Order: sequence, then structure tokens, then C-alpha cells
Amino acid sequence: GVAATSDPLRPGSMVEVNGGAGLLTVEALVADEGGRRYFRARGAHGEGFTLVELAQANALTLFQKLPDRRVLRMSAEVAVGGRTVRVYPRVSGITVREWVHDVTPPDPLDVLHWGIQLCEVVENIHGAGLCVYSLDPDAVLRTPSLDAVLVGLERLPHAGEPPLDVHTATAAPEVVHRVAPLCGIPSDVYTVAAVIHAVLAGREFWPPPPGMSAVLVHQQSPRTFRPELPLGIWPRLAPALHPDPTRRMPHLAALKEALRGAQTAVQLRGSPARGVRVDGWQDTHIGVGKARRGGVQQDRVYLEMTGEGALAVGAVADGVSHAILGDGGTAAQHTAEAVSKVAQLVFDSVGQPRSQAERHGLLQQALDNATDAICQDANTNYPPLTGDTSGVMASTLVMTLVEDGVASILSVGDSRVYLFDGEVCEAVTVDHDRRTEAMRAGMDAFSAASLEAGGALTRAVGRVLRDMDGRLVSSPSAGDYYDVPLLPGDRLLLCSDGLPDYALPLGQAALSPCAVEDVLAEVLQRLPDPASASHELIGLANSNGGHDNVSVVLLVVREAP
Repeated sequence: GVAATSDPLRPGSMVEVNGGAGLLTVEALVADEGGRRYFRARGAHGEGFTLVELAQANALTLFQKLPDRRVLRMSAEVAVGGRTVRVYPRVSGITVREWVHDVTPPDPLDVLHWGIQLCEVVENIHGAGLCVYSLDPDAVLRTPSLDAVLVGLERLPHAGEPPLDVHTATAAPEVVHRVAPLCGIPSDVYTVAAVIHAVLAGREFWPPPPGMSAVLVHQQSPRTFRPELPLGIWPRLAPALHPDPTRRMPHLAALKEALRGAQTAVQLRGSPARGVRVDGWQDTHIGVGKARRGGVQQDRVYLEMTGEGALAVGAVADGVSHAILGDGGTAAQHTAEAVSKVAQLVFDSVGQPRSQAERHGLLQQALDNATDAICQDANTNYPPLTGDTSGVMASTLVMTLVEDGVASILSVGDSRVYLFDGEVCEAVTVDHDRRTEAMRAGMDAFSAASLEAGGALTRAVGRVLRDMDGRLVSSPSAGDYYDVPLLPGDRLLLCSDGLPDYALPLGQAALSPCAVEDVLAEVLQRLPDPASASHELIGLANSNGGHDNVSVVLLVVREAP
């Protein structure tokens, strides 16, 4: 039914509609974006409705072939203040945008379950011969029972037709750029995965600047924004977000299978396997490209294990170049020596059970002692500092203590730890650089990508302050801590940034969200021996230029005899 009123729609308005809805009271404006305004309204008998006000009315899609109750039909249409307002019955639940902004982070397993339901809803739309191409986060709902409900789908294209209403924050590149021949079911795989990505990350739906797509956003692991997310989700979701539709997951059935695989991976790692042993190897190389330029080795590695492999300590330190007081190699050496001293404390107390807090305390002790040593070296061997303390020698550090089937990890800087679970590879750590920290603080990915000196470290071993006399005072950076339950078949890879930076030919990393991880996974899958795999990884970086030092510590997890 259709009715009309000349008053503009606003909270408190009374709207009379036909078609059984009756007199509605507008309660609140819920969202205003993309030429649409969403209002919450209530009927005379207390029933709830959602009003969608359109800046420009479009012809309605015929839903006769789409009986899915999770795609809400319009109850009525009314002209209000010269605009078309469509009335939908309101279901119990919240919008995806509200879910993202919820102060309580969602359970990742709930998000995966809800994502499977969303796949099924959009699959049913495909069964009617239609596509969605993009999803409005204010028109996608999550019910208390974790069902997915879509509201306000006024018109939908067929596969291969030009996109109609595009919400660029969730649309695939071919949809944003309106390349009709490439638009189809893989485009919907992308938009569903983009919505799941945002909920997992707990970040805003950033619309890209004009002429750009949201690929930059969807190349970031959700763990960039929420490091506490369990491992095993992102590498299984990422293939659905490949910018090239010909290399993307082909259909939503594949995405559902991937989400179920992520559920299984999260559940398996929920309880650690105590009966595991580790074997390992360490290797380092100056980098062929760096050597040709006259560069020096500024990386240091450390690995020590008990004979039976129940206990291990490993670390990689990458000295920061261009120091004024000291040099990166010296800072990395101080760091490695501090790691070695803590490792001796660990091995001197074999058999004494340690809590998570105690393991973290040992890792922190290495960081503190390394910073103290760097500070003392600078004060003893160099004149008082007159400039910025960023010129003091410094190093990155990734360090792990493996005990009782758990790898406790400390990270400072941009060296990384990767976990290969026998199927997929994923970064455990999150880089400490200006670009990443800016995004974690709320800057959108597009602004962060053009940030000046975006790769500059925000945390490092060797952070100091300067007193009134120019002498340095140790002030260690805060490290990030991770605890990874280990399972037989896992590979834990610690490396300097020379490996991920040169694991692929120049420019190729941008083609896929997990391109580096995919290459690492191929090597680790093919070469189960840690020495052979380490040698191959270093050779890989050198074959692609090797313009930086490259170092690895690789731990292989086996079932205890």
C-alpha cells in the first residue's frame, strides 16, 4: 500500500501507511549513509518496523523466486517530505555496524557461525538468478540466534550485469570500478567475506576514496586490529578477498567450507597438546643485495633446546640501521646476549612448572636487560647525546619460550613470528611501525598507506630517555605477548623482516592478502626438516634480491614418543 505525507521524516513523526502496517511512530534515526536513512519505528500495537528513506527510489526486485524468510520483504511504501520511505517488519537483532561498535568483542566462533548463515542467505539469492554485489552494513542484521537477515534489497542485478547500488566499503574491486563482465558470484564471495572481516576486526566500514576500492583494507589481517583473535581464521578467509576475481574463491560453498575449517582450527588449538616435542634450526645471511652494496650483518639469532625437545628458547634480533650512537649490529648483539642469559635461567630450572605470568616475566627480563646494556654501552663509549634519542642504536626482537606445549612469544619491532599449522601459514605477531599503529588507533587504511615514514619503528629494544646532562636512561619499550598452544605438525618460524620483504618478487605481495604466507607455507609443507626449510627460505629471499639481512629460527613440533 502507499500513503503520503508532506512532513519530513524525523523522530516523533507519525506516519500512516496502508498494507496492514497502520499508524507508525518514528522512534529514532538509526543510520544515515549512502543516500539512505534508517529509522526505527513502532506500530499502534507495539510491533516493530524499520523505515528506509531513499534519496532516489528504485524499482523493486521481484521476490517470487526467493522464499527465504531471512530476506525481508517490504510491507508498505510511503512518500514523506518528497522522498520514498519503505517499511519493513523489524526482527529482533542488531545491525552489523552496531555489532562492530559493540564494546564487548564478539566470540570469534559466533562470528564464523553467523558468517556461514550469511553465506546461505546470499546463496539463496543466487538460486533466484540474482547477485548482491555489495552489502550495506546498516541493512545486514545479526539475530540473537546468530541468524543473518538482509533488509532493503530493493533491486538486484543478474550476474554479468552492471552493479546498481554499490556500498564501496564491502564491494569487490570489479564492482567498484563497474567492470560488468567480471561481476558475478565471486563478487558476492568478496562482499560476504568483507563483512565478516570487519566484524572479526572490530573496525569501522571505511569507504574508499573516489576511484579506489577497499582492497587496502581487506589485505590487513583482522588480528592487526584485534591481536587477541585466535589463529587459524585469517588465512582461510583471505582467499575470498583476493582482488582478482579469477583467482578468488569461486563460490560461497567454498567460503562456507573455509569458515568451517576455521572453526575446527580454533577449537583444536583451544586446548594445548602437552605431549609435544620440538626440533629446530637457526640460520642467517647478510643478503646478497645488501652485501653488494657494502652492507654488514646486523641480525643475530639464538636457539637452545633440551635434548628431548620439551623445552626451547629461540630469538631473532634485527639491528636498526643508521644509528648515531653505536650501530644496529651492536644493539642486536646486546639483545642476543640478554636472551642467552635468560635462557640459562630457564634451563637451570628445568622441571619447575611456570605460570604464564612467569614465562612472560622471563621474556620481559630479556628485553629489559638488553635495553639496559645498550644504554650503558652508549653512555660509556660515546659523548653525551645532544639530539633526539631516536639516534641511539636499537634492535628488534622476537623471542619464544616453548614449555609444556605452549609457545610464549615476545615481540618488539617488525621482526615476525609465523605459525604453519600443516595447512596454512599466519603471522602471529603484529608489526610495531607507524602505519600499523595508526590503523590500530583508528586511522583508515587509505590514509595510513600514504603516511610519511609509515614503516618507521614505533617500538624497539634500546628505547632510552635523556636526562638534563645528556646521559641516557633506560626506558624499555612495551612488548606484545602471545601464547600459542602447539599441536603436532606445527612449524613456528621466527624471522627478521628480510624474509617477508623478499619472499616474493618486487610488487607481487600486493596481489594477494596472504601472498607471503602462501609462499612460506609451500616451503614448510614441502620440507619437513627444519635445516632444509631454513636454507630454502633464506635462498628464497636472496633469489628475490636479498637487499636486507635475512635470519630465521624454525621450530618443528612433533608428537612426544
